[in-house]
Amino acid sequence: MSSSAPTPAAAGLRRFVRVALATMALGGASAALAADGVALMASGQTEVVRGGNPLPLAAGGELVSGDLVRTGADGRLQIRFSDGAIVSLQPRSEFRIDQYQFDAGTQRGFFSLVRGALRTASGAIGKRNRDDYRMQTP
Repeated sequence: MSSSAPTPAAAGLRRFVRVALATMALGGASAALAADGVALMASGQTEVVRGGNPLPLAAGGELVSGDLVRTGADGRLQIRFSDGAIVSLQPRSEFRIDQYQFDAGTQRGFFSLVRGALRTASGAIGKRNRDDYRMQTP
């Protein structure tokens, strides 16, 4: 029996399955948890690390508390949180959503810039009670 290379259709199907599984891993976790933030703009290399798994992050991607977001050497990312806060990440940055909750009863926005650079404008959380908004930097 000789081994033959996969047909283009089989290779395409494998690629589709890999992309679908990665999308379900990112989207499935987001569906279980309400999105805290959304990537408004993503360019270059951008990814989210959720549950120890790095996944590509594109515009429209949802983010939740506990996520670590990374930008590569050419990566830029802008995130809008549900309270209206905006975070813009520069290349070679790592940003973690330590704890985020914004609803009628509770609010908290605790973030960490692990490395790199960002620009931010606080949303309703920082305007209502400054103690409920925190950005830690190196």
